[in-house]
Amino acid sequence: MNRSLYNFVKERPRHCNGLPGIDLKELYRKLTVDACPACRAPSVYGSVFNIQFSPVEDYAVAVCSNRSVVIYDPRTESKVHATPNAHDDCVNCVTFLDNCTFVTCSDDHTIRLWDIRSPRACLEVLRGHTGWVKNIEYDRKSGLLFSIAFLDGLRIWDINKPEQYKGQEETNNEVFRLPDPVRARLSPDGSKMFIALRKNKCVVIDNFDGKSIRDLATDMEDLLKNPEVPLIQKRLQQRDSNRPSLHFMTSGQFCRCVMSVCFHPSSEFVSLRHIDTKKGSLLYEFTTLYDLRSSSAYQPLCKAPVTRDKYLLYADEFQFYAVESVNYIKEINFSRDGRVLASPCERGVRLLAVDLDCTPADVYFDPRYRGNALPAQQGFEVIHRLGGHKGDVLTTCFANNDFTLASGCFEGEVLFHKPQL
Repeated sequence: MNRSLYNFVKERPRHCNGLPGIDLKELYRKLTVDACPACRAPSVYGSVFNIQFSPVEDYAVAVCSNRSVVIYDPRTESKVHATPNAHDDCVNCVTFLDNCTFVTCSDDHTIRLWDIRSPRACLEVLRGHTGWVKNIEYDRKSGLLFSIAFLDGLRIWDINKPEQYKGQEETNNEVFRLPDPVRARLSPDGSKMFIALRKNKCVVIDNFDGKSIRDLATDMEDLLKNPEVPLIQKRLQQRDSNRPSLHFMTSGQFCRCVMSVCFHPSSEFVSLRHIDTKKGSLLYEFTTLYDLRSSSAYQPLCKAPVTRDKYLLYADEFQFYAVESVNYIKEINFSRDGRVLASPCERGVRLLAVDLDCTPADVYFDPRYRGNALPAQQGFEVIHRLGGHKGDVLTTCFANNDFTLASGCFEGEVLFHKPQL
């Protein structure tokens, strides 16, 4: 979502057209699920790892652990088509390029291009990664595709010239060689890229330009080797303000790894889902929100008690998950108006907001909203809890143009949560 579209959505009247007296925040509290029997039937396609809506919401595509791609109609909540052997290993992520074309990535080291009008076979196979491909991002300004893989790094793909990747196990499209990359996300306005690495490290690329990102390769190498050296930080921060630049940050003193990244629709904040193990074998997962407006230091507006981390808001997730879902990534997702963050929690979803009024983060932390006083709130508010799944929820996604929330779980269910007035 570009900045102008986000402004339009954010500034919608407090009362929805045709729904007098219904406050926007109340619509999120009225989300519920009325799944059709097909959605609740046992899935042969495996755990649902990722869901995405098409731009005009004609379809929702889910990718699954049993090498499958499944297409749903979100209006009827029914399955439209399934491709059982879409990849040679589990499918991790799906991204739409336009309303008809989407790409998927997999642990089979490949990226595949699909047309939703003829999904029986993929259009192209992009080869080059040497590790599990965990997510893909499309830069609409340059028309380039970016992907990140374990034990590999960030690669760039020109989908208009796929012939250069056919039959090649090694390509020259590597942008950065990264140590244990987990996620790479582009901001909705395309101005930033957030790269999460294992061992509590993250890199932010400001003034992102897909066509010139390779020019930062030397800077990235220096930054990863010596992230705390003041001279390197100073040199990177004093670049031309209009050129792409790198910034290094840690994601918390007591978290082991960032497993999920989601930009706020304003592109000014980013939410991270962390994972850690403490007190024996208990698994801790928690969600934080960072301010990216001060790119030189990423100073917090407020801090949670006990720790000295740089996040703005803090919400503990359930501390322990069932054994079968412990090692799975759980995807968080912002609503398109920036008011609510969907966060998987056991067999359901928690809807988190910065306050009980569901104020968008960029408004809540704007000094003009409350004067120069910093907000006293230091944690997310849980405004609603959604259930209905038979297994632990692994992924969430809000629709682009309405209040529908899709969620997928370990048992293969896909549910569509809609306001019931």
